[in-house]
Amino acid sequence: KGIELTTLASGDLIVETMSSSIKGNKELSLERLDKFLANTSFSRYCYREKEMIKRYLKELRKQIISNNYNFSLVQAKEIIAFPKILLIRAIAFEQNKCLSNFNPKVLILTHTGGGGHLSAGLSIYEILIQNYDPLLINPLETMYGDGLFNRFQKQGHYTLLKLLARGQALAEQVFCPIQVIPDLERLIDEEKPQLVISVFPVANFLTFEVCKKRNIPFVVVATDLEAQHFIKHIDRPSPNLFKFVIAFDDPALKAPFLNKLTDENIFPIGFPIRKDFVLNNPKIRTYWKKKFKIKDKDRVVLLMVGAQGSFLLTHYAKLFLQESCQSRLHVIAICAGNDECYDQLHNLKKEYRHRKMSLHLFKEVSGADVAAFMSLSHLFITKPGGASVNEALTMSLRMLFVKKAVEGMHWELGNAKYVINRGFGEFIESDEHFLEQVDQGISKGPLVLDECPSKSFHIHFQKLVSEIINH
Repeated sequence: KGIELTTLASGDLIVETMSSSIKGNKELSLERLDKFLANTSFSRYCYREKEMIKRYLKELRKQIISNNYNFSLVQAKEIIAFPKILLIRAIAFEQNKCLSNFNPKVLILTHTGGGGHLSAGLSIYEILIQNYDPLLINPLETMYGDGLFNRFQKQGHYTLLKLLARGQALAEQVFCPIQVIPDLERLIDEEKPQLVISVFPVANFLTFEVCKKRNIPFVVVATDLEAQHFIKHIDRPSPNLFKFVIAFDDPALKAPFLNKLTDENIFPIGFPIRKDFVLNNPKIRTYWKKKFKIKDKDRVVLLMVGAQGSFLLTHYAKLFLQESCQSRLHVIAICAGNDECYDQLHNLKKEYRHRKMSLHLFKEVSGADVAAFMSLSHLFITKPGGASVNEALTMSLRMLFVKKAVEGMHWELGNAKYVINRGFGEFIESDEHFLEQVDQGISKGPLVLDECPSKSFHIHFQKLVSEIINH
């Protein structure tokens, strides 16, 4: 439904171009708002959130009628494509009673292939909304690659994922200049942002050229620990126009691009984790601990293989259920919206009744719940996506990586190698030694990090953006 609405909003651009000469901005803004409301479901929000959104929309309509606010087509598309933004804007309005239409505009480029890029984009949006007018878009929405990427992940087609990843260079050199860059140039010329931020690796060198021509600063925020693919073909850029944000001030992470960037380009200020992992609400943790009946001596393992879910969840859940446990064990399995995976695990749970093991199964959960589950867990079984790894490091949680899920994704292999070299995790060796590795991982206890800049990313990133815009 979201794809259909986004496509519909894109088609509206032609209609608006034809009608803009006979309608004023106020009439068009109200028309856009009404069309958006007619196509939006509010069932995903709780009562408190709905009330905030109602107050925000009421003020929005009032400001549009008094000609103080222009609800642009791009804003309508943004909220349709990324529904969480409506709530973020409503919360920001509650806090400062201002519809940030006149603040400096910041354009954030994200991608819906996987979940880490989208999560990072929304986190940055939430950081900037108080002082700026952010706009979040997926510039690759006209290309089909992200849809295939998500489908292959859900279905476990890792060989096909490998082939798709190899096609990135072809997409950047052939398709992006034809399909993506002209639209991006039009958008930048129309919206006139004072800063452009990218949180995904595809075609950043092309975006940088677009920004450089217009003298607009460009910030790339790496969502992987091994991050040289984010700055491919970018060589010795001006520090005034190009900044590169990485998760850690680690020589091993910086070494691959020190011949292309200077220290003035590089900002090791952390990863844009969701604020739930910074706040880590103890009330939510206590709620789930009681709900799962977790005792202090019980062991807890979190099983989540990517934002798209995966049938590998079923495989490892079955290994847990088939083996006898020496002490009480809780396995929290999150399917990330993958219906087929959830149904398989649900049937598996009914088939196996285990005296010492409890399987807590979820189709989908909020970021606050994931943060609570991580704080309850002693071990995290996952694939080494950038968001998953950085969130686990923030929560001092050891990791076991599913090797098959990394096939074809060199960037995730780089994430895994960094974690393994630091002694924070390891790959699952085999089914035969799986439970032995789980026991060893739990017995090592929580991680001890020298630093974790991601916990204060929001402070340092605000400062960086302020310095760039006020330069």
